[in-house]
Amino acid sequence: MCGITGYINSRIVNESDIRKMNNAVQHRGPDDEGVFVRDNVGFGHRRLSIIDLGTGQQPMSNSDGTVWITFNGEIYNYKDLKKQLEGKCEFRTNSDTEVIIHLYELKGVDCFKDIRGMFAFAIYDFKRKRLFAARDHLGQKPFYYWHDKNEFAFSSEIKGILALKPELKEMDINALYEYLTVRIITPPRSMFKSIRKLPPAHYLVFENSNIKIERYWNLNYEPKLKDDIRTITAMLEEQIKESVKYHLVSDVPVGAFLSGGIDSSIIVAIMSQISDGQVKTFSGDVPYKNFSEITYARMIAEKYKTDSHELRFIPSLIKTLPEIVWHLDEPSDSLSVAMYYISELARKHVKVVLGGEGGDEGGRQDRQAAEGTEAGRGRTRGREAGRTRGTKTTQEVRRLLALSGRRGHRDRCGSRGGRRGSQQRRG
Repeated sequence: MCGITGYINSRIVNESDIRKMNNAVQHRGPDDEGVFVRDNVGFGHRRLSIIDLGTGQQPMSNSDGTVWITFNGEIYNYKDLKKQLEGKCEFRTNSDTEVIIHLYELKGVDCFKDIRGMFAFAIYDFKRKRLFAARDHLGQKPFYYWHDKNEFAFSSEIKGILALKPELKEMDINALYEYLTVRIITPPRSMFKSIRKLPPAHYLVFENSNIKIERYWNLNYEPKLKDDIRTITAMLEEQIKESVKYHLVSDVPVGAFLSGGIDSSIIVAIMSQISDGQVKTFSGDVPYKNFSEITYARMIAEKYKTDSHELRFIPSLIKTLPEIVWHLDEPSDSLSVAMYYISELARKHVKVVLGGEGGDEGGRQDRQAAEGTEAGRGRTRGREAGRTRGTKTTQEVRRLLALSGRRGHRDRCGSRGGRRGSQQRRG
């Protein structure tokens, strides 16, 4: 992960303000720092170097300096996009960041439609005097912002904005109520009254002191697949393999979290098939018999001969809660405690880890919200009952899971990546 910051006003932006914002998110990018200031526009960047280690410094501009970008994330298909653009644009680096710049020059605010990856970025166009920002389809990368008349500030974390505007430390009571009710704070709301977060699959334009926010993508459930379950399962398998292959694009070593559950086991299995070297895996264990899943993680590690690293720990909120809260900015899932320990272990060996999420986490928050009503509880019971039906479907799913060398088992891997200077890519 990297940290991005920025500030625009109607007067002059001081470099010291951008550096204050950068310092607040320094833990997101310990490898490098960049600052760009011109008149009333300032961009900052803290870099965790993963692609193009030599020439990928940010903020980055186009050839004539009229378009500037600060970008957090990774574009997995950037090499394919670069081949399409090479006859139309002149490249000075091998980074995915420069691909976004040229896409913007050619397509404007539609530039992200060709992008496959996780991202949060801001582009300032000096010719149009316009700021354009976008967040990835599922919101893997954060983008917080504050707007007041002619002023606009943004950051990867709330603390970056508070470093610039400490007077904004006012809680949003509605956000607190929402979290205590359904355990989430839905965009654009944040825990701070005047600070907002850009929703996933949305872009933002700040121009002439006004903000426009538009959705650019919706999850589409149509058309329904008509094939038999064997064909659909084979399609799913190919899509998972393709996704893992894209996620392995990196100029630094990539490892994997391995809990022994469905998601992480399948990902490690595929990584071991397509990686050149031995896969590094990271597993956690707790000294509580009913909660330990290390046996399953070891089965996968042994089957695929991974370079396995294990950490046995006793989760201690007293010890870790202050730092976890500082990193998260907002309340989060309690499993962040476990992810904190495992991420700390992984960072000693790799910069990037793949994590298996989605199989049991997908739709969980919507389900929790629905369970607050009688109708919601009824729908949930129906889904639970449905899991006991469809024997043929279950057999086909087990065939897919055979890829991981074991039967289905719930993946308890946490829902947040953390710790300084590491990046989790979610499968």
